[in-house]
Amino acid sequence: NHHHHHHHHHQPLRPFRSNFPERPWGAGPAWEALESAEDFADLAILKDKINSHAAFEIPQTCRFFVIKSFNVTDIKQALKRSVWASTEHGNQRLQAAYEMDLPVILFFSVNGSGCFCGMARMSSPIDGSRRMECWSDNRWGGSFDIEWIYLKDVPNKRVSHLRVGTKSVTRSRDTQEMPYEQGSLMAQYFVEAEDRSCLLNPELRAEYPLELEDEF
Repeated sequence: NHHHHHHHHHQPLRPFRSNFPERPWGAGPAWEALESAEDFADLAILKDKINSHAAFEIPQTCRFFVIKSFNVTDIKQALKRSVWASTEHGNQRLQAAYEMDLPVILFFSVNGSGCFCGMARMSSPIDGSRRMECWSDNRWGGSFDIEWIYLKDVPNKRVSHLRVGTKSVTRSRDTQEMPYEQGSLMAQYFVEAEDRSCLLNPELRAEYPLELEDEF
């Protein structure tokens, strides 16, 4: 009987944001808060800097995790500050992986966006006392440093065949780990993806079918 084992690994749901818009990528306060020309210019410079290195060499051994964000604003803050924070539970999972002394690679996706938008490496342990004021929600736990590897779009339809457990990676939950083989394929899609970002070009958002089926 292959039905009973599906339920063992369900993670607790992330706190659901009260201000979560119906269509997370539609116009709304979360997006407009940072939509100034100056902001785009800053991020465009960052993107060029991040993506300018030679093709990323996928390590022979490393851990891969999916990171889900509820909005674009938090990703922009993470780009500017090179930090991230998950829930207490998510932080524990990432910290345990970081302590294994293997690279921990993170694939970022905004819920409902229809794409993965960035790839980063965890570059410090989690500091539980370092609670940033910059997040759109004060429930996140301690922060940790990240190094951005790519800021570019990998549409869900390109990677929907990659599996995490019984599901497509496009349906995975926050801080869910990808098996090495699937994660290294995902990294390769980032290496090969076009150097363009819908975080910087809102009109690109229209190209990705919205995933309103996201699991939180």
